[in-house]
Amino acid sequence: MRGLIHRSQSSDSQTTTSGSPSASDRQKGGTMLVPHAQTLAQARSYVAALADRALTLDASSAYERALLELDRVHGDDCPALDSEDLTDDRNILLAASSAIRELENYGINALSVELILAMLVDAHDLDIG
Repeated sequence: MRGLIHRSQSSDSQTTTSGSPSASDRQKGGTMLVPHAQTLAQARSYVAALADRALTLDASSAYERALLELDRVHGDDCPALDSEDLTDDRNILLAASSAIRELENYGINALSVELILAMLVDAHDLDIG
């Protein structure tokens, strides 16, 4: 049995071929499967942790822009998790990248995923100087 997170009721709900709600349906306030919500929460938490740990204001702002794009892709309905167990910036970056890539499995447009990943790399480049 799959768990669902309901945001609001929608009568014109669409699903992908895998049975998951389509990205456009989620953006309209449909449902999000629990594994998708967990993946999104991981991605958001890791990117936010990178922003918090950035060495410069420019780098922090760049991570925040990547986070805003991630939120925009999901219709600004985004959960968050605690990322305190990751202490190394490299581990956080790898975890964030992995979680963001995994979002393609939940119907998020591959181009949007690549854009967010590119923004993350740009932010990291600013952060390490």
